[in-house]
Amino acid sequence: MKGYLITYKSENDHNRTYMNHLLFGRLIYRNYRGRKYAYYVQGLLDNIRFARIMDSQIFVNENDKLDIEALKIFGTVEITSCEKNEHLLRLLTGREYWYFLAQEKGLSVRERKKKKVKK
Repeated sequence: MKGYLITYKSENDHNRTYMNHLLFGRLIYRNYRGRKYAYYVQGLLDNIRFARIMDSQIFVNENDKLDIEALKIFGTVEITSCEKNEHLLRLLTGREYWYFLAQEKGLSVRERKKKKVKK
C-alpha cells in the first residue's frame, strides 16, 4: 500500500499535547447527574485511516487528504512517501480509535456539538 510517512516533532511538551489533540482528536470526560459521559472532539484524522508506526510517526494512505499546515504551528513536520505492507498495519480512523477506547472503559460516547459562528 502506497502512502505517506509523517514524522512530527514539537519544541516542548505543551506543544506536543496540542499537536496530538489536533491530529487524533480526544475524549473529554464529564459527569452529569451521577453518570459519566465521554465527549469526542474531532481531530484532523477523524475520517482518515492511519496507523501509528512509533512515537511521533504515523502512516497515512496516499488517497486521503490531510491538512499539514495546521501542525507546523506547533513544531516540525516531515512527509515522505513510502510503501508498507497492508497486512502488517492496523489502519483506524480517529473516530474508531477513540470510540474503541471509550467502549473498553464502559463509557457512552457523544459527539461534541460544534459551536455556531456568529456573522
